[in-house]
Amino acid sequence: MEILSSLNPQQRAAVEQTEGALLVLAGAGSGKTRVITLRIAYLIAEKGVPPYNILAVTFTNKAAGEMRERVKALLQGQNLQSAPLISTFHSLCVRILRQDIEHLPEGYTKSFTIYDTSDSQKVIKACIKDLGLDEKQLSARVVQSAISSSKNQGEDFEMYASKVEYTDERRAAIARAFKMYEERLNNANALDFDDLLIKTVRLLRVSPEVREKYNNKFKYILVDEYQDTNPLQLALITLLTEKQQNICVVGD
Repeated sequence: MEILSSLNPQQRAAVEQTEGALLVLAGAGSGKTRVITLRIAYLIAEKGVPPYNILAVTFTNKAAGEMRERVKALLQGQNLQSAPLISTFHSLCVRILRQDIEHLPEGYTKSFTIYDTSDSQKVIKACIKDLGLDEKQLSARVVQSAISSSKNQGEDFEMYASKVEYTDERRAAIARAFKMYEERLNNANALDFDDLLIKTVRLLRVSPEVREKYNNKFKYILVDEYQDTNPLQLALITLLTEKQQNICVVGD
């Protein structure tokens, strides 16, 4: 590709090394995201990789949108029948769950609802009230923060409860609210924002069939801002690259 002539030797090497695992470390403003977009275009235009076999993941909708536009501009004139999936982590999880959540044993259906922060707080407030807890002593916001933090570490309410010290009444109360909250979400066929990651990771772990499906689909994976990944996001990428480890991650 003629566009590669504008790259320095290190950037060019990062674009052209398409097979296997690659870690690109560079400071802010050094062109890391440009390397990802050029790498996607190179895979398609020079290596003949079908666009639908490529997944690029970043952290914000704005970043994903900008990356899509850059790739589209680089591939102008190409007669493509599909496009690479360039997505945030959470949008990727929604896409996977909408197709395959019914493989989880909890009984969710593909038409599940996604609760926002306000929806979640309403459910938590009701749980606090029904458990006879004093919201002045334990607010819905505090409980929601504890639940979110736990989920982002990959912990469900059972794991959270297992860490409760016998004398820690506050944490024990949060664990009870956490349990009831999860039961009510399940009964409503609903997920909160943090569930999108934890349920997708669990789905890929418990279903070899689903895991193989997405390993076969996404043969080349690229991750932007890799330094910002949390344990669940790292687990997701690890599960998606189990079969072929053609992964490029860039970060500071």
